[in-house]
Amino acid sequence: MLILCLNNATIWPCFEPENSRTNDILAPVFLSSNIWPKMISMSPNTLKQIRESLLVSKAELARKAKVSPITISRIEKGLPCRMETQRKILLALELQLSDKDKIFGS
Repeated sequence: MLILCLNNATIWPCFEPENSRTNDILAPVFLSSNIWPKMISMSPNTLKQIRESLLVSKAELARKAKVSPITISRIEKGLPCRMETQRKILLALELQLSDKDKIFGS
């Protein structure tokens, strides 16, 4: 699997870590003391499917949740977010806080 990594605004190829599973989604994380990215797994979530099933745009959800549209995009791609952000999104979608694991995974 070929993974593209971004470092200092340059996109370059890097390789899948040997210990990862083929269905893992990977994202680069940059450490200030190291120019090489550390790869972390992104957890899958169902936010995009639920948002689209409710016919809500990213911009509308971001506005209701009082977060940026970029934050919604990142979460839909599987990047982690703070618990407070998850709470805002659940309330904006008029869902119960107990639905957190159904939307954001465990």
